[in-house]
Amino acid sequence: MGSFAVFPKSLIIEPTINCNRKCPFCPRTNYDARKHGFMEMGLFTRLMDEINEHRGRTVHLFRRGESLLHPKIIDMFEYARPRVDDLQLTTNATLLSRKYADALVRLVDFISFSIDIPSKFSVNRDGDDYERTVENIEYFLSKAQGVRTQVSMVLTDHTEAEIQQFHDRWKSSVERVRVYSQHSADGHYGSLPYDRGARRTCMKPFSEILIYYNGLTGRCNHDWNGKPLGDVSGRSIREVWEGKAYEDLRVQHKTLQITDETCKHCDSWYPNMVEQGTGYLFEGAAEQKTPVVKDTAL
Repeated sequence: MGSFAVFPKSLIIEPTINCNRKCPFCPRTNYDARKHGFMEMGLFTRLMDEINEHRGRTVHLFRRGESLLHPKIIDMFEYARPRVDDLQLTTNATLLSRKYADALVRLVDFISFSIDIPSKFSVNRDGDDYERTVENIEYFLSKAQGVRTQVSMVLTDHTEAEIQQFHDRWKSSVERVRVYSQHSADGHYGSLPYDRGARRTCMKPFSEILIYYNGLTGRCNHDWNGKPLGDVSGRSIREVWEGKAYEDLRVQHKTLQITDETCKHCDSWYPNMVEQGTGYLFEGAAEQKTPVVKDTAL
């Protein structure tokens, strides 16, 4: 616990902050959604070249926006593919045209589709067309040989009774059916509506870095608008990762003396990098449903 990877094992790189949906449970509702921007290709290629020097890493090309909105998103995946060992994408699939699907199916190692059951889709997903979105997903899945696949929904007071229906709809189509607990509803990123018990050291500061579209860096996948910890626009990832801000954050988590304004309100800490401890997971042929206190990191 006292040590950390000399280079992040997991890197979340945000192609864009823009999104084409206004889902009511999304943490985007807690910050100025008027922010817009795309990562420049020059910055992106430099980041990928540095990552290429450290094999065995996972890169998630998504964060606060819908990555498929980036006009050069396929170029990004094409450039990243030979430089990254595990390349992942999460998408709402509304923009997943056959052209995009045909390209991405040979570029990603893991893909997760954010969707709901039909009766809640138009409300939870800001009025989009459920059948068309499902067609997009099913077309991709029909081509997805060797790609790890997941669908996910969000657990709220209004959706808990529909988990089984969601699972039954997708269990034979994907490897993982994931139900994420709604978080950040009170305005604190990563906060949950229930008590997880005694806080434990979060392993994210020891293994993961978040890079926003503009080069500023954050804590992890639950940092939506916290004070930046660095800037890779003018420094290397490793220089930022080994900097004082991240060093101080690791000490806080190691000692559980957490003063960081983002982390201290977060309930979504990861006691290890395999299981987090929130939501539900149905995985593989066994169709195992894990309870709310068991979860995986993806």
